[in-house]
Amino acid sequence: MQIPRFFVEQPLPTDVGATLFLGAERTRQARSVLRLRPGSTIVAFDGSGVEAVATIDGLSARECSASIVSLERPDREPRQRVHIGLSMLRGDQTPMAVQKLTELGVEHITLLAADHCVIALRTVQEQEQRVERLQRIAVEAAEQAERVTIPRLNGPISATAFFAEARPVVLLERSDSRHLATWAQERMRTGDVTTLAIGPEGGWSAAEREQIAALGLDTAHLGRLILRAETCAIAALTTVLHQQGDEQVPAVAAARHEQIEPRHGHGDGEAAQHGR
Repeated sequence: MQIPRFFVEQPLPTDVGATLFLGAERTRQARSVLRLRPGSTIVAFDGSGVEAVATIDGLSARECSASIVSLERPDREPRQRVHIGLSMLRGDQTPMAVQKLTELGVEHITLLAADHCVIALRTVQEQEQRVERLQRIAVEAAEQAERVTIPRLNGPISATAFFAEARPVVLLERSDSRHLATWAQERMRTGDVTTLAIGPEGGWSAAEREQIAALGLDTAHLGRLILRAETCAIAALTTVLHQQGDEQVPAVAAARHEQIEPRHGHGDGEAAQHGR
């Protein structure tokens, strides 16, 4: 049976035997959804790359405490760091894309307000609420995928600002550019951050394409078929990770664990590349 995993916002204690606490939302999940009890084993991680196996000591309606049994730094995250500029999509397509990108190992997602985006977040409050919801989805996906980091999510910013600041590889449909796999083989270096830009329904506008050319940005495609935007994002991430030989793609490989020496003591869509 799979051990329940929980993300904790506070840094994990660094001592075996120390106590960790789940937040209110995850306490409710542990108590009311998973029906855990004192004595149950859980895994907790704080996004730093470390995870703790712990035993629940106390569980009330408001708080769950657990004693740390072991601390590890699992080798599960992809070796290639990838930042994706994802144009905002209608309906549930953006949440689905964020979920799947997180499961595959993306490091950073920036939401883009491209010219052809069909949704508009008119106020700062709407933008913040959108990002908060997507961040929750990323956390849940990271828990499910047994990741030990959480992708950073920010934006939305204009596509043109992202082009100028991040200088991404821009996905273009049926272009004369190289296939993304070829680009990755020729240009990508392990350890560097690979940044990709995924367009909205309807593709990049003429003005955006002009800026791509004016900035001299690299462009790439994913073949001759027209992909939905969320499909393009997933395929693009998988392509660049695969070119680095990441064992996690498409399935998570068996983890190789690096034991942390404990200090015993009392311390405590529609087409992005591809515009359809």
